[in-house]
Amino acid sequence: MLIVLGLVGTMGCIQTDVISPDPLNPNPDPNPNGSTGGNTAGSDNGSGGGSGAASGADSTICGELPLDNCQSNTSCSILVGQRVTGNPACVAPPGPVACGTNQGCMMVATRATDPAGADWIFPTTCIPAAWTNDSTRGTRFDACLSR
Repeated sequence: MLIVLGLVGTMGCIQTDVISPDPLNPNPDPNPNGSTGGNTAGSDNGSGGGSGAASGADSTICGELPLDNCQSNTSCSILVGQRVTGNPACVAPPGPVACGTNQGCMMVATRATDPAGADWIFPTTCIPAAWTNDSTRGTRFDACLSR
């Protein structure tokens, strides 16, 4: 995953912008099945696929796979995200979070809340199964500064 860092404002805050969603597949096909459907901002099913996505692209199926076996299903990939943490809120470095669908993902930063209530930022609309899309609460955060 490539992250671009730059200074913002006069406070010297570092702003991160995620450019590549998957370090294992830096050039994903945005429409691998010819689908034009995708997740809508209010969706909370954890699936990246809209009505045109292939069957089996449901993130629930992928979510049952362990990370080291995630790509055994061609509809699945490791979802990389950044935990929102701190006060003021900031994002931790990106890392593997869960196995999820890679079908119908749109290149739009997405904020998702896990079942435990923690917020994460993903570089695409594909989020883990059973997580809630909370993008309406904002998706841009400064990188957490290590002390």
